[in-house]
Amino acid sequence: NKYEHDLLARQSGMPFARIAASVGAVVVTSGSDDITLLSGGRGTSFHTVKPDEVRDASGAGDAFLAGFSFGRLKGLSTEQCVSVAATAASFAVETTGTQQHIFTTDQFQQRLEINFGKQNFDLSTNNSPVEKNP
Repeated sequence: NKYEHDLLARQSGMPFARIAASVGAVVVTSGSDDITLLSGGRGTSFHTVKPDEVRDASGAGDAFLAGFSFGRLKGLSTEQCVSVAATAASFAVETTGTQQHIFTTDQFQQRLEINFGKQNFDLSTNNSPVEKNP
């Protein structure tokens, strides 16, 4: 998030652009403000996904990280991971508490498409890339 972005740059004494370049890609969230993806020496801005109702921001960052990680496990691009992450975070702020939010795949897909357009990737959880032991 933006606070950690500033803290890391201040404590390390390094410009944040140099830090970002050393890890390949960095995503910086700023609450309800835009999301910034720094990758390949350029920044891309994404809008946040507006929830139906804001109740509690607790857990939004964790939901964002979970959505981003899920996208990575599905083999999505970094940009696609950001859109999935932003969508996941939007459900978290609609409930009180850090782990109370729930949604169906259809609800998620609908909100994702409303905010980022029709997607050409599968978000179902029944085809995990993790190998199962025979």
